[in-house]
Amino acid sequence: MTDPRALRGRHAERIAANFLALRGYRILEWNRRERHDEIDLIAEQKEWIVFVEVKLRRSVSHGGPVLAVDAAKRRRLLRAGRAYLLRTALLDRPARFDIVALLWQEGGTRLVVEQVENAFGFSRWG
Repeated sequence: MTDPRALRGRHAERIAANFLALRGYRILEWNRRERHDEIDLIAEQKEWIVFVEVKLRRSVSHGGPVLAVDAAKRRRLLRAGRAYLLRTALLDRPARFDIVALLWQEGGTRLVVEQVENAFGFSRWG
């Protein structure tokens, strides 16, 4: 993997995973592919299965990290999350989608990590 953008993305995912681990999450999977869709991180927090989209940004855009995930991306994440829960027989567990945003501040000299829990407003699938 020599693509600089892909390398930055993988590095951001490692930072996000460490951030979550320090907050008591257990990382279950990295870059989980379900057909054509991918979930950056899958974690467990108490009874919750947490699907995590990692976003690396140079600055805070209008609306923050939630708007960085458009409707099409949300649909792909939901499809992948449901497929994962079905495949692993975890469909009875509460699940949510979080965003972990890594934001460069102060001209790129300071990295701030921000978590938006339940960014898409889902908790159970039937």
